[in-house]
Amino acid sequence: RGNYQAMAIKERSSKKSKDAKKEAEEAKKGAEEADKQDEGEDEQEEQEQDDEPVQKKEKRKKKSFKKQSKGIFTLDNLFWLVVFGCIMYYKGWHHLLYRTALKAVGNDPEQRLAAEKSLSEVTAGKPIDLVDLLGQLRFYCSRPESSSCATYMEKMPQVATSVKNGPGTWNRKPLRKEVSLELDRLVSDMSAVGKAPIADLRTIAKEVVSSTPKKLRSELRVNALLDS
Repeated sequence: RGNYQAMAIKERSSKKSKDAKKEAEEAKKGAEEADKQDEGEDEQEEQEQDDEPVQKKEKRKKKSFKKQSKGIFTLDNLFWLVVFGCIMYYKGWHHLLYRTALKAVGNDPEQRLAAEKSLSEVTAGKPIDLVDLLGQLRFYCSRPESSSCATYMEKMPQVATSVKNGPGTWNRKPLRKEVSLELDRLVSDMSAVGKAPIADLRTIAKEVVSSTPKKLRSELRVNALLDS
């Protein structure tokens, strides 16, 4: 009987120690989970704190942009704009701006006068040189498919005759490289348009080639027109 009691006491103490050990492990596990939860909350708070300055910066940028956009149309700026406009008008700069705008859209008054003058000489049966021809092509046929170029092509037989009877260049010297290349381009583009007066353009192409520097002649596109 004494042995049975001793064994029972031993079992109860062993069970108590196991229960105590289990409780200690559960307590430790709960403490670790609590620590992880606290760390997650701390990280979230830090992230929110980091995001706040970014949002404030974006708001400041938007406010500063609005202030700048409003500042453009202030009375002071409008006043100085009017003053600048008056100075431009007094100095005559508005004429320069007007001519520049016309040139940008291909309607230069000086170019128009020069082209009309040389074309009137053509209709009068007078000779013209290739520089005169270039002025006409620039004004009337900068876009070969345009209606103005189509109207100009109707006068091409007279133009070709005036160029052929002319000296090539009035100073009897070869054309400058940029002039030759521009004439070459314009005449070639005109020949590609439907109903183009090929025979008259071929006459003009011969004059362009003969007045072009010898080193440059092989590069001209109008050679294809002459060979056709």
